[in-house]
Amino acid sequence: MSEINNLVYFLNSVKDLLPFMDESDFRKKISENKDFRIKVQKLVYLSKYFGWNNPFIFTLAERGPYSVELKQSYSMPNLFDNVPEKIDGFDLSGIRNFTTNKNLLFIEASATILYEFKDNISENDCITSIHTLKNHITPEIISEAYKTIGNFKLYPEFFISADEIDVLKKQVNTKIKELTKDFEKFKPFTNQIIVTGTMDYMRIALRESDLNLKSSYELILFIERYLTIIEQLFNQIVSEEEFIYMDLDYLEEIFNQFQDFVSKEHNIIKRIDDEEFDETLFY
Repeated sequence: MSEINNLVYFLNSVKDLLPFMDESDFRKKISENKDFRIKVQKLVYLSKYFGWNNPFIFTLAERGPYSVELKQSYSMPNLFDNVPEKIDGFDLSGIRNFTTNKNLLFIEASATILYEFKDNISENDCITSIHTLKNHITPEIISEAYKTIGNFKLYPEFFISADEIDVLKKQVNTKIKELTKDFEKFKPFTNQIIVTGTMDYMRIALRESDLNLKSSYELILFIERYLTIIEQLFNQIVSEEEFIYMDLDYLEEIFNQFQDFVSKEHNIIKRIDDEEFDETLFY
C-alpha cells in the first residue's frame, strides 16, 4: 500500500521533530506517550497543507484533528519494514520550517485553525473561537499560530461550484447503491447489517445536509473514503462464513467518527444511538 510507504517516508523525514530514534523507540512512545501520539496526528494533518494529499480521514477531537485510519496505520506491527516511498510534491522543508522549535500547543493550535476555518478570518475572531474551543491554549499561542499560517500562506484556494457538488453527490449515491447491492447478497447478520446500515446512514446525512460548498465537499470526501474502505473489504471476502466472523471494530470506529462529524460538527442528523434520532429517516 503506497499510503503506508508514504507514511513511513514521512515519519522518517520528521523523526527529529517528533522525536524518535528508531522503530523500537517509535513503538514505545506511540504506546506510552500521549503527547507523542498527538504530535504524530497533527503533523500528518498539517502535511496536507505542504503537498502530501494523504488519504487519512480526520475529524475534530479534543486535541485537534484526529484520524482513526492514521492510528491504525502507525500502530501496525513492523510498520518500518515497509519500504519508504517518497511523496511527490511534498514540501518537506516547508513543514520543517513551520514546526521546528515550536511546541505541541502551537502545532495543535495551527492544525485546529486550519481544520476549523479553511479560509482566512480576522485574528480576533480566530483567537476567540479557538480559545473558546481549547481554553488550554493561550491567546498568545493562537495568535502566533494564526500569523504563522498567514506568513506561510497555508489557506488553499478553493474552487468548486454548486453544480460540481451536485455531480459528486450523485456519484456518491450511485456508489452507495452499488455497494449496498453487493452486500445484500449476503444473508442478514451482524456484519452485513453494520456495513449496509452505515452506508444508509451516510446516504441520509448527504440528503439531509444543507452546508456551504466547502463543508459539503468535506462531507463528500469523508463518505468517498469510507466507501473505498467498504469496497476493499468486499474484494477481500472469500466466503460468507469468513464475512460472518470478520472483525469490523476498525470500521465501526471510523463510522463513529463520521457520526460525530455530522452530528457534533455540522448538526445535520443525530447519532443513531441518540434517543432523539429520527428512525423514520431510514424509510
